[in-house]
Amino acid sequence: MSKPERSIELKLALAGAATLFLAYFAVFALTLDEHPLSLARDAAVNAIPAFLLGILFHQFLNRFVWHQPPGIQLAAQLPLAALFALSWYLLILIASTLGQGWLQNGLSVPPFVYVAFVWQMFQGVTLYAVIALFSQVLYLRRRLASASSQQADAAPARPLGSLLVRTDGELVSIDPAEIVRISGAGDYSEIVTARRQLLSSTPLSAFEADLAANDFIRVHRSHLVRLAAVEKAEASGNGRLILLLSNGDTIHASRSGARLLRTAAR
Repeated sequence: MSKPERSIELKLALAGAATLFLAYFAVFALTLDEHPLSLARDAAVNAIPAFLLGILFHQFLNRFVWHQPPGIQLAAQLPLAALFALSWYLLILIASTLGQGWLQNGLSVPPFVYVAFVWQMFQGVTLYAVIALFSQVLYLRRRLASASSQQADAAPARPLGSLLVRTDGELVSIDPAEIVRISGAGDYSEIVTARRQLLSSTPLSAFEADLAANDFIRVHRSHLVRLAAVEKAEASGNGRLILLLSNGDTIHASRSGARLLRTAAR
């Protein structure tokens, strides 16, 4: 999981915990005649364990449940909901005793009355359903993003159609598959095919950008070659290469261009 994804999930968890805290604070304020600090403590006793359990169960669902077949995912929800609700209940009991001299007197955990226990379990199951829903949405979102990224990486380079070149005041159409090399010539570019040579007013860098997806490599600051037109490459020392092209031309590749060629070699 990437850092942006973890950041999004943490922000959602914090927003959920803050919402739960405010909801409990409002309910306690309407039903109990206590000091605001006491109300805030009681709300935190309910919200903080829910926040921690939410993160724990979300991680468990991502690791062990969501990649399973739908039937197994569905079958796992009821026991997980019961476990979440019971864990939340027990953590609330423990947290409610802290801060009341428990270091000196030990933990004294009075259980909820039956009606309160049933209501707490119902809240736990409901909250788990919300957490599981958000967890699955985030998991599916991450899977879709991953699938899209893999599909983009695996997609073959889209062949470029005819290249329209400006030369001698005219526009000439050239099939990129016929180009052997393009070399920089001052403010112009020399386009060399097996049958002809053209001088274009388009700079070499523009051709490099247009032909990058068609197996053309900038082997030198002055030369752009089509990989399929390289018949042989020989070392010329200091990391450089001499290239023999299909039309009989010989050009020198710089160290950086030689590295690109070696990387592209199969």
